[in-house]
Amino acid sequence: MLDDYSRKNLKNLSDSSAVTEAIFEAAQDTTTGSLSIIDIAHTLIHNGRHFVIQDYKLSLGNGASYEFVFTTPDTLRRIHWNYEIDIEDDASVVIKEDVTASGGTSITPVNNNRNSGNASTMTVVHTPSSVSGGTVIAQQRKGLGAGINVIGGVVRSDGEIVFKQNTKYSVKITNNAATAKKVNWTFFWYENLV
Repeated sequence: MLDDYSRKNLKNLSDSSAVTEAIFEAAQDTTTGSLSIIDIAHTLIHNGRHFVIQDYKLSLGNGASYEFVFTTPDTLRRIHWNYEIDIEDDASVVIKEDVTASGGTSITPVNNNRNSGNASTMTVVHTPSSVSGGTVIAQQRKGLGAGINVIGGVVRSDGEIVFKQNTKYSVKITNNAATAKKVNWTFFWYENLV
């Protein structure tokens, strides 16, 4: 409900105060009651439709890879996906779409609204037994250099990727350094109806 101050100011903005009040009430955030002037990702956190997977590997061996497969649902819910990968040394990240994959260990995404019981509609596995085919849609290499000049870096997307429905995506992190190195990853997304 609107307080007297808000109702008075809205009435001055429009001849149809009932319409203005209805619009204002529809735009209120259900958690805080404030006017919802937050981006869609933040709104979907409140609505229980924003998910994350975060973890690390303390020792990714020389020349070794760690791979993930994300499978999107065949529904009207769209996955708006983003990532950030922190690399201790020279490593590459390759993201492919429309891969063929099997096996792997399931990962349960965490709902960022800890009061929500919603589960992600996208399934995720790590260390699949096989991944083949697909089209590279993003690739980056960080931590280039030699000797003491080698520094790690962060690989991340500057904007979300809206995944196709009913499609498998792979993310492969490869250590190109001469020794085992640390790597951290965060994959986060929200699920929105079309």
